[in-house]
Amino acid sequence: MTPTIKSCIPKNREEWLALRRNYITATDLVAIRGEVSWDDPLSTLRRKLGLEPEKAPNARMTVGNILEKALRAYAMEAYGSTIKAWKNQGEVFYYDEANHLASTPDSIYTNEVDQDELLELKTGGTPWLTLPKRVVTQVHAQAATSLPHVAAPAYRILHCYVTDEEAEEIVCRAALGEVVKLPREPEHFRNPCIPELIQELRDQARTWYEEHVLLGMPLPCQLGHEPTKGPEGRKDPEAVMAYRSAKQAVDDLDKDLKSAKETLEEAKKTVRERLKGDTGLLLGDDWNLDVGWTKGR
Repeated sequence: MTPTIKSCIPKNREEWLALRRNYITATDLVAIRGEVSWDDPLSTLRRKLGLEPEKAPNARMTVGNILEKALRAYAMEAYGSTIKAWKNQGEVFYYDEANHLASTPDSIYTNEVDQDELLELKTGGTPWLTLPKRVVTQVHAQAATSLPHVAAPAYRILHCYVTDEEAEEIVCRAALGEVVKLPREPEHFRNPCIPELIQELRDQARTWYEEHVLLGMPLPCQLGHEPTKGPEGRKDPEAVMAYRSAKQAVDDLDKDLKSAKETLEEAKKTVRERLKGDTGLLLGDDWNLDVGWTKGR
């Protein structure tokens, strides 16, 4: 069945964390794919199973949160003439139960050709020559959930690097209630999304969640070791194939039903056009076209 996108703006951090635990987020995918050194698939799995708490904000994350307002203000001033509207920030986009991917873009805006684009705000300790792989993965996972209605989605990234001394000064200024400004102009990247990567991340989030969170299959790093213990009721690996087989059958039936409906509509259209030619009448919704045709409902 075709999954649908939902969204909400959590009332507080606890609600936001509770929602994230039930999905694979854009940040989780970066860890699952082994693209960062500070997180890994096993820690991600343990958090999803409630065996490990969410990571507490570190010093760099604190600086990034403080600078985010300054970065957004910079973007609105620098690109305000070409960006038509700035949309909600902090909105969580997620699939229904047919998929397991969720994301929280920093911002979404309407560009100069009236299409929604992503804005991702990044901070770090060193400048970038090119976009890191982890960032490319993150924005494509965000596009998969927040921009499925856009034919050719794109993203804009602003990256501002700060030294340790600058970071310390930023935290002190924020603690004193002062307005924090960027120490330098941020690096700007703007690129179209890669449709194949978007689909790959959708599939990976769904498969990883089903196999390891729902069905309890061990990660490669767990093979030969004691598996991570999760909630009661998880199924053994043999159930995975039965689950996938049943799900594939439902998906195939859904496709067949859609195709049959399209064929039926085409047949009705052909009959209506033929009857119109023969009788001069235009048949509306009040005509039943089952066996022959009769008027009335």
